[in-house]
Amino acid sequence: PQAKPTPKPQAKPTPPPTPKPQAKLTPPPAPTPIPTTTTQKVTNTTTATTTTTTTTKTETPTTTTTTTARPADDKFVPRSNTAKPTSRPKTTLEQAMENKGPKPLGTSASSGRATITIASGGGFTGATTSFQIRPDGKVIKTNSLKPDATKIVKTLSSNELNEVYNQLDQLELQKVKFSHPGNMTYSIKVESDAYRNNVRWGSADHQVPANIQQYYDAVMKIIGK
Repeated sequence: PQAKPTPKPQAKPTPPPTPKPQAKLTPPPAPTPIPTTTTQKVTNTTTATTTTTTTTKTETPTTTTTTTARPADDKFVPRSNTAKPTSRPKTTLEQAMENKGPKPLGTSASSGRATITIASGGGFTGATTSFQIRPDGKVIKTNSLKPDATKIVKTLSSNELNEVYNQLDQLELQKVKFSHPGNMTYSIKVESDAYRNNVRWGSADHQVPANIQQYYDAVMKIIGK
């Protein structure tokens, strides 16, 4: 029998070289923190300022109120309250009469009202009878054919005189332009500082406004004629 060849021992592989450890990188230095001392000072300063301002505002109203307070016993009467109250509202004519200007015929300085003349006349005799109402309430009767017979026939009471003037204001005679006499003519004449007007009617062709006729009849009734 042949002898078996002896196997040659194989060479052991050479292990790879062990890597050398790398040097550790040095981290950058951490930023230096900003000291808080400055921030604390600012905060303290602001707080102190706010406290001072609040205290000043609280004290100011108290000082002002004490200085401007009016004494309790100081009686102050407004100028508008010194006017004497009137018994009734003034009419338009009364207000106008208080203004400066020439006084109308038949008015007194203290009355401040207009003079109203109610008249009628014509017909067969042509005579005109008039009743003049003056601001003092006196009613004076005149006849054109008997000038010497002029006389005071009545003195109106305060209520009657007020009614005459109040109804005249409602009539607004200053806006009426009416002059149409007839065989028998009727008229209402007003003389004041505000206006002067003489309304006449009687013509069959021109009908007088109803409110004027009603005022004429109402005044004649107050006079008693």
